[in-house]
Amino acid sequence: MASDDGAGGLLLIAGAATFWYFDPMGWFTPYTYKAEVGYYRGSQQDWYVGSDKTREACTSEAVSLYNSYNRESPGRAFSWACRKMKGEQFLERVR
Repeated sequence: MASDDGAGGLLLIAGAATFWYFDPMGWFTPYTYKAEVGYYRGSQQDWYVGSDKTREACTSEAVSLYNSYNRESPGRAFSWACRKMKGEQFLERVR
């Protein structure tokens, strides 16, 4: 009876590569949200992007910062949203 360790090793490498490429554990990674506020710095548009938070905390941060910029100078902030993230992958903007 002959042993074919080469084919078994190749199958193991192919399985590991497939697992890495499709990242099935990433399916279980929770979404996070980053506050995003567009505002004017002088005449230039600039963007604030916060750190990972829950959706509720993100919305609270974004709205608070948006209102703060506009309280300082009406019309300074022009946009707010939350970036829906999965790890470092940007998925969409939500409000």
